[in-house]
Formats: sequence, structure tokens, C-alpha cells
Amino acid sequence: MQDAADCPGRYLLLNWARNLYKRVGKTILVCYERPPQYFTEWLPKDATGRITFIDGNLRIPASSEGGCDILFEKEITEAISGPTCILFDSLTLPILLRQVPQTCAVLHRLITNENVLQVLAVIHKDIHDQHTCDLLSSLATSVVDMSPVLLLQHKHNIRHCRVTGKVFKTVESVTYDSELNVKTITPWTSTTDVPVSSITSPQVSGSIMEARDLHFKKSRATFLFFEKAAGKPSRYTFFPT
Repeated sequence: MQDAADCPGRYLLLNWARNLYKRVGKTILVCYERPPQYFTEWLPKDATGRITFIDGNLRIPASSEGGCDILFEKEITEAISGPTCILFDSLTLPILLRQVPQTCAVLHRLITNENVLQVLAVIHKDIHDQHTCDLLSSLATSVVDMSPVLLLQHKHNIRHCRVTGKVFKTVESVTYDSELNVKTITPWTSTTDVPVSSITSPQVSGSIMEARDLHFKKSRATFLFFEKAAGKPSRYTFFPT
């Protein structure tokens, strides 16, 4: 798939996981497209002890038979203890193996769990029809359409929906260093819109990410983020490293 080369949402997922585990008591990461080792090798050593990994990459073929729990809802629920955030590195495979409403129902139950603060996931938009993407988007209060600019630069069209129903839209430029660390986020300008085909070498800048409930979509992949907040919207920021 081109999304891995053009604009992989996995970069942002890695950075989100790294910053999230420091702020909550428990983080659960369900891995479908990459094994847990992929994440543990990138994350700080102290992060692996505070993140519970569920290896869907290895177990999904067996789980897909006989209507089994493809999203590992029972295992996730049992792992929840205190304020918890749940991350899915991709929902595309589970969606292909079961009906979309069933996936949405599981996500809704996880989101509404009293101890769950956030649910974050990636789906590949080019694999699913628009109806599927819209159903998943309806669960999120924010949407970010991600599209490639340079090898390590992405454009995010962000839509934040407040609990009051008010909608805010912004467009930002996100860049990564050679080790895939998010550095800064800057307002998007058309002068930064360089075709990917013209790239001769990576250009690195940086990015700051802040959000309440976030649903990340990219040109060929979708990054879904759901957060439950009481009172004022929560804010999470990626600080320069």
C-alpha cells in the first residue's frame, strides 16, 4: 500500500504512545499490522513496563474464525485498571473480518467505559468505502485528514467537534526527524505544498500535537482518536525532544 510510503499514520501513533504513557496510569496497545516488538524497540525502555501489548498481529488469523473476539474486547476490558488509554495500530484488518457496526459497537463500549480516557486507532481509508469511514468518524469528535507533502512531512486537515456541537477546523503541517520523532506542528501554508514526486531527500522540521478527541484520517489511511473528558476538553501536546 502507498500509505506506508506516502503518509503513514504509524509515525504519529508511535509519538502519541510515547507521550501518552507518561500522563495516564495505564496504556493498552493492540497491535495488528506490526508485532509488539516493533513498538518496544522504538519506545523508551521505561515505557514498555507501563504499556500492555496485545498481539493481534500473531493471533488475528485464529481469532477471525467462528465469530471470535477479533478486537480482543474481553482481554482489553480485563486489562483496564484506573485511568486507561487504548490504542489500535490499525482497525482495517478487524473491519475486513467483521461487520462495521459490530466494530463500532465494541469501540462505543470501550469509549464509554468509566475508566477509559481515550481510544486511538488507525484505519486505511483506501481499503474501505466512504460509508465505513463515515461510520467510524461518527464516533470521534475530531477528524484529521492526513496527506503527504514530503517524505517526513505531512499535512493535517483537522476538525475538532466540541461537546457543545461547535466545530473548529485547522490545517497544520507536521514534520518528523530521521528517527520519526514529532518535533513541531505549524500552520499550513500553500508554499509548503511540494509534490512528493519531486522529493530528492527528506526534509525535516518538527511538530506539536494537541487535541481533545482526535480522529486522524490520511489520504490513504485514517487515524482515529477518541477521548472521553469531563468538563473542559483535555489537551495533550508533543513537546520537542
